[in-house]
Amino acid sequence: VKAATGEEVTAEELGGAEVHTSISGVADHLAENDQHAIRICRDIFRTLKPSDRQPLDLQPIAEPYYNPDELYGIAPVDLRKPVDSKEIIARIVDGSRFHEFKARYAPTITTGFAHIM
Repeated sequence: VKAATGEEVTAEELGGAEVHTSISGVADHLAENDQHAIRICRDIFRTLKPSDRQPLDLQPIAEPYYNPDELYGIAPVDLRKPVDSKEIIARIVDGSRFHEFKARYAPTITTGFAHIM
């Protein structure tokens, strides 16, 4: 890079985990080590839809951990103020369980998997 542009950059700045989870969006998750990466993968596979040839593994219905009636207090009166989407999700999904991905890429967007029954 220095020869081409004169700019000095570190390996991380050029394309490390931090760059690809928070700036480029190429990677969805940042793992601390191999074991953490395997745990992340297992969590992802648990959320994937089973093959059509397999019976559907329905999850038991679970009330949200956080009271859905609190939704009215989360939304600000001033519509120009942001709302924390995770606070809403926690009050509408089963057991308040939400598997988020691309958490570091676009802070104004929330993406993930959850069960809603």
